[in-house]
Amino acid sequence: MKIRAKPCVICFLAFAASMHGALDMAFISRYQAKGAEIFQYDPRTQKVFSTASGSVPGVEIIDFSNPRKPLRTQIVDLSEAFPTAKLDSVASVAIDPTGRGLGAAALIPENSNVNPGRVGLFDMRTGALLGFVEVGFHPDSLAFAPDGLRILVANEGEFSSKGPQAQGSISVIDLQDLTILESVNGLIVNTYGFTPENLATGVDLVGLRSNQPGAAPEVFLEPEYVIGVGQKAFVSIQESNAIGVFDTETRQWVAVHDLLLRMHDIDPSDRDGEAKLFETKPEARLFHIPMPDMIAAYEVEGRSYILTANEGDARPDGLDVARVHELGRKGLPPLNRRYKRELSDLYGPHTFKNANLGRLEVSIVDGLNENGEIINLHTFGSRSFSILDADTGEIVFDSGSDFERLSAQFGRQNYNANQEAGDFDSRSDAKGPEPEAVTVGTIDGRHFAFIAMERSGFVFIYDVTDPQTSYCVGMMDTLGEDGLDLAPEFLQFVPASDNTTGLDLILIGFEKSQTISTYSLVPTTVE
Repeated sequence: MKIRAKPCVICFLAFAASMHGALDMAFISRYQAKGAEIFQYDPRTQKVFSTASGSVPGVEIIDFSNPRKPLRTQIVDLSEAFPTAKLDSVASVAIDPTGRGLGAAALIPENSNVNPGRVGLFDMRTGALLGFVEVGFHPDSLAFAPDGLRILVANEGEFSSKGPQAQGSISVIDLQDLTILESVNGLIVNTYGFTPENLATGVDLVGLRSNQPGAAPEVFLEPEYVIGVGQKAFVSIQESNAIGVFDTETRQWVAVHDLLLRMHDIDPSDRDGEAKLFETKPEARLFHIPMPDMIAAYEVEGRSYILTANEGDARPDGLDVARVHELGRKGLPPLNRRYKRELSDLYGPHTFKNANLGRLEVSIVDGLNENGEIINLHTFGSRSFSILDADTGEIVFDSGSDFERLSAQFGRQNYNANQEAGDFDSRSDAKGPEPEAVTVGTIDGRHFAFIAMERSGFVFIYDVTDPQTSYCVGMMDTLGEDGLDLAPEFLQFVPASDNTTGLDLILIGFEKSQTISTYSLVPTTVE
């Protein structure tokens, strides 16, 4: 059992005096998009390229030359991506950082466990479709390498309850020989799973979390989100609670970092009628599995750090999760009698009532003894964000209980809401606010992380200039009272030098409402 239990820095500094002040978000505009799950702003063309769903699935191109009034220009139609299968979703979009004008979109077909995915390539300047290349199974995320010489694709190989299990992998699309965009059909693509020949010497997959008991690592590892840092790709492997590091030069996985467990206070109940955190005593062995979705990177004094939004995720078929009060029923593993008694001794006779731990959703594949009894409780997601040293994988910071504590104190009406304004406390039994997206930006020489809560709609801002002592400097309730923006899924920081307002901006994509909202960022002094 591996636990990361270093105390976090509680970020009440956001609302008290601090030497560096706070950071406010001011609403600028809202754009009704065709999807908005993932997008990329390009400063050269001053356009936003966003995933689009609906009758014309593809990439929506938005004129962002006036951020106060974004305008749709066209949609790159990707509906004919698969000759023998139907396009299920446009999962991600990325844009060329070198100015060649190449755009790319990750495309998932129906029955993605047997049909390989594709990447659609298009001309960012004209919107012309250039062609498709085949990648691995269920490509969920893609990104250009920082030097523009490769496109990196995280192929999730998502678990399927029907048919064979596809393998998770990373695909590398080589662009070194790309001289004109029309030549994309000759691009070389290589895909690398987690089989032994793709692991560097010393890389060990033993002990990583699996939601498919008995399956080999090359089957149960599911890459979720990818970013490029130098010559390496960093990939969140959500269901296995890990970060994989792939060297794009040696073409091997050079590290797979276990993200360990967390132990801090959470609100476990949606039936207690209040915003109340349950004290997680060490002897209670109530652990939280971070399981990050989106990740981001930044550099401090020549050293790179990885930020993780610790969302948590159960299997699509839900067969690895149950509520505490259901344990031991209908074939579910029971709580070990001694452990159950220990919890009652710690917290009293009402420990397992719905107003306490009874309705909390926990894993039924973690924390079991040799008799199949649960001796440690594990929740999905840690309701926090973390910062890792990119070289070593060491966790140097975790926000702990901050998100729930601060939203209870300053954003009470939408505390642990479920994508609906005023839906107070309805997600406490599951993953709470559900940290989904994270990005980082630099303002006046200081680095700030922005972390969006998919369910409650809050966006928290942390000063991460000194990673080990990061602290909160602001928060925004994007759900508000009107509920026009629902389910933030993606964030992008746009510096003042890259847009026409002269202001630092944060763009937020909302999956459920299919909106993109723009906020300005203004440093303030806290009295």
